[in-house]
Amino acid sequence: MNMTSILKHLLIVVLCLSSTSLATEPPRGAISSNLYAFNTLGWTFPIPERWRLRTKEEIARVRNLGLEALEKSMSEEIPNVETPLLYLQHEARSHNRFTSDVVAYDGKGGAEYKKEQQKGFDSLLQVYKTLQMEMSEERSTTTIDGVVFATQLVKLYAPDRRRVLLTGMNFDALINGASFSMGYTADNEEDRAAIHSAVMKSKFQKQ
Repeated sequence: MNMTSILKHLLIVVLCLSSTSLATEPPRGAISSNLYAFNTLGWTFPIPERWRLRTKEEIARVRNLGLEALEKSMSEEIPNVETPLLYLQHEARSHNRFTSDVVAYDGKGGAEYKKEQQKGFDSLLQVYKTLQMEMSEERSTTTIDGVVFATQLVKLYAPDRRRVLLTGMNFDALINGASFSMGYTADNEEDRAAIHSAVMKSKFQKQ
């Protein structure tokens, strides 16, 4: 699998689970009336209430930690070529995060890209497994504004599996010749529903 694709998927988990300080700074793209737009990809995303932007410093810190950990585990240097887009965090609940990235993709679409998606999800699942917690995983597809996304839903449970401690969901698609991913983690159903609704309200301008 393309190494940058693996890194892109692993960074979703690292960025969602790492702790950060509080601050604000605009992300790549533009925001108007709580609507984020990244024109290069033709993507717009409605930012939910009480979700704030993560700063460049926050993003760089956890991205570097994730890259170092991956390089150590694979015993090789990995180029960091993906472009970070919108990174959010809930104002009051630090485990509730949203990330999005885009990577230039020069391979073929169709079945080949679907295999890359699943390998990326396999790598991401291994990261979750290192937490050594009760968990479940489901993979499927969902269509958002006409774009078909491969999805991965992961739930972390209390030891007796009676309570969900954290829900993580990841979305991946080939859009306008670029590999685009977004994902979130949430530790309660209200915030999960809010960020999931925002994801499903995304719009994409096809080229």
